[in-house]
Amino acid sequence: MHFKIDRLVKYPGLIPVLAKWHHRQWQHLNPESYDEQARREDYLRATADTTSLPQMLVAHINGHTLGSARLINNDMDTHPELAPWLASLYVPPDFRHHGVATRLITEIEKIAKQLGFDQIYLFTEDKTEMYSKLGWNELFREKYYGEEVSVMTKSLLEGNP
Repeated sequence: MHFKIDRLVKYPGLIPVLAKWHHRQWQHLNPESYDEQARREDYLRATADTTSLPQMLVAHINGHTLGSARLINNDMDTHPELAPWLASLYVPPDFRHHGVATRLITEIEKIAKQLGFDQIYLFTEDKTEMYSKLGWNELFREKYYGEEVSVMTKSLLEGNP
């Protein structure tokens, strides 16, 4: 499948779709901050046009959104000392297993490195194996908003695992 990855600022019309996906996927982990679709849309609009953090990428083909990923300063209120974070990686079931997530992750890692970061973090409820295959290492597990999550990291330095 041949698709493109661009910054969200180039495709603001995709914001409602992304907000709907993100709300449906992660509302249980963000109960206070993102309880409405409109608030998610406002947040995505505010983060769409930036050259620092946060940054949002979208994968798309022929006008169809295939997925998203963000690079943000912090994704877990329990770990403000860790930064930056890969967040909002989402690919709808119909587009999985076509390399969309892998390319989004790779592009987010490149942006983090360009911004001068040596390390990047994420947390996942159930995709530890996928991230491990892409060079991420589990730091620890913990309960977060009632869910067991794995906090992972990846070195962005050349030659480091």
